[in-house]
Amino acid sequence: MKKLFLAALILLFLCGCETNVPQEDKTIENDTAVDEVTLVSITDKSKDNPDLAFAEALEQIFEDDENVYFLPCIMSEYIVAEYSDGTKEGIKSALSSGKAKISDLDRFGIFYITEPKEHTHTESEKNNVLEHEEFGYCGNTMTTVRYQGFAKGQEDWEYTFWGGVSVGLTDFLRWLNYSEEVCKCLPEYTVDTEFGLNYGISLSEGYVRHEGKQVSLTKKQTEYLKSELEKVYDGYKNGKMPGSNL
Repeated sequence: MKKLFLAALILLFLCGCETNVPQEDKTIENDTAVDEVTLVSITDKSKDNPDLAFAEALEQIFEDDENVYFLPCIMSEYIVAEYSDGTKEGIKSALSSGKAKISDLDRFGIFYITEPKEHTHTESEKNNVLEHEEFGYCGNTMTTVRYQGFAKGQEDWEYTFWGGVSVGLTDFLRWLNYSEEVCKCLPEYTVDTEFGLNYGISLSEGYVRHEGKQVSLTKKQTEYLKSELEKVYDGYKNGKMPGSNL
């Protein structure tokens, strides 16, 4: 009995000692600041390769309750967000996850376009042509028109031509005052002339865009473009110079 009683005392003593051993403070551990992963940079990797060419269409990268945000062309795969832990991801994913904000694009100098969700076009009623001297063109001035008809269930087509219609389109597009912000609406036509490339024309919305800006057209200007582009399509279908019997 004495031995059993003595063993019990020793056991209680040992248990008491263990209760006095400092335990790991879980509260302190939970309160200890963990390094938070933060956004370090947003970089346009396309600038590393100046020979890259992008499709002339706006690319949506984000939207909120008020606005939709676009890149000026299809290039989001080259806009890369990098974090403090060394990880990287594309800008669409970064914005969607909330790791990056639209204001971060401004902070890191990334150009984007903001379009209000309520969006309409109105015909221009002001002079939208730059002052310029009359310019003479050769009759063999070349122009290429591409029509993107897929969205409307129509065929895509492309035609390169010269002659009077080519000269008229070249001069018309060259001197418009491209000073408005680009909207999210996509052009139906893309025109290349010898004096400028990738003019985007929307007859349905009444604008022309070029080099990241656009201009609203007057009713008369839209009717002129419609008439000339119909001549181009007729030339494409019949294999002749637009606006002539050649």
